[in-house]
Amino acid sequence: MFRSNLRRYASKAFMVLLALSMGHPAFAGAEPTIHIVDVKARPTAPGAKTAAVYLVLVNHGVVDDSLTGLSTPIADMASLHRTVDSGGMSEMEAVPDLVVKANDGVTFAPGGLHVMLMGLKQQLKPGDTFPLTLDFAKAGAITVTVAVQSIKIKPKPMQGMPGMKM
Repeated sequence: MFRSNLRRYASKAFMVLLALSMGHPAFAGAEPTIHIVDVKARPTAPGAKTAAVYLVLVNHGVVDDSLTGLSTPIADMASLHRTVDSGGMSEMEAVPDLVVKANDGVTFAPGGLHVMLMGLKQQLKPGDTFPLTLDFAKAGAITVTVAVQSIKIKPKPMQGMPGMKM
């Protein structure tokens, strides 16, 4: 009698655990679908209140996801911006959210998409690191470490100046 009760309770416990594990990604062996790599920021001058962060987002999932928010403890605000050319001048515009297509990626780089940090609370010095949290509609919050380092950019060729080489 004791053994039959034990088997019955063990069987019920197994079924409950199985049901719970199927509905929870941590138990189901789900791999993260969003990967964030090459996360870096340029050093800033003393007293600077803004900085930019560059990175690469890769969505290995089978559904699109959206980057909906950003935060870091080293700035009052972090937001997504894009540099656009307007009449020969570069301007920045805010990007409210960014769709990262399934099995695709997005590169944040100088002269294009970037994370804008405003209200910096400290100078960014070469070798420093700091956390940045990216909030996704489906993947949730992902915190990465930003490395402060020199970033080389390729100058854009100057339009309308024949013979100019840079």
